[in-house]
Amino acid sequence: METSISTEGQIEEALDFIINLDIEKPWTSLKKVNDGIPVPMDNNKAGFINDGSLICFVDGLSPQRKKAVLNSCLLAQLAANKLASRWQAADVWYHHYTGILRMIGWTIDDCIFTKFEPTERTIILQSVVLKELSATVSGREILLLQESMDKLYNLQNNDRRLVLFDTQTQALGRGNFQVCTVNTDAGKMIMNFGGFSFSAMGTKTRLLWHGYNARHTEVWHSIQRATLDEEIYSAVSEAINDKLEDSTLIYTGNL
Repeated sequence: METSISTEGQIEEALDFIINLDIEKPWTSLKKVNDGIPVPMDNNKAGFINDGSLICFVDGLSPQRKKAVLNSCLLAQLAANKLASRWQAADVWYHHYTGILRMIGWTIDDCIFTKFEPTERTIILQSVVLKELSATVSGREILLLQESMDKLYNLQNNDRRLVLFDTQTQALGRGNFQVCTVNTDAGKMIMNFGGFSFSAMGTKTRLLWHGYNARHTEVWHSIQRATLDEEIYSAVSEAINDKLEDSTLIYTGNL
């Protein structure tokens, strides 16, 4: 009984939080490149651009579960954008981002960042991502992540998914992006979360593959494991959908 009352209280608090949450509205330029096509969903493995995130799902996750991850992460990003500069104050931004996720059913800690120490003269962000996540995720997930990154790399320069990721993750030589893999463990949905921020000389296209000069570039990362309470999320999912409106069409694209 106590657990039920506690859950009901969390749901009520989450609904009130979502209703009063202010989120960033899509830029006019993003609306222009939006193709208006709903993101296809099935039970197969998949990779998605989700605003400033790359999110990959293993086989067997239902469309409903995928939407739960994509919509909750999108809500957290757009709301955090209203509370802090994604690029100029990444640590504050991540504090808000993780706090919003917790309010809607995720168990996730505040990000504690570690500086990446390069051993080469050039830093490739794709290599940094794979190296740091490989310490905590399965080989199957790393292969899925590599496959999704390859698909992103092979897009045309004017493809809205590549344009979206490039423009939403960096400005004025500073960057902030997330890379996540999602699976299940004992029936619970698990997100292996990688938060990354960096400073470099200038803003580049195809930032994951650009060769940054290690002398003039700093990269910070925070890797952790997050779990979704699907009972809470299912109770607030409609409110999240209402809050996002057409943002899911504009900010999300499958690879």
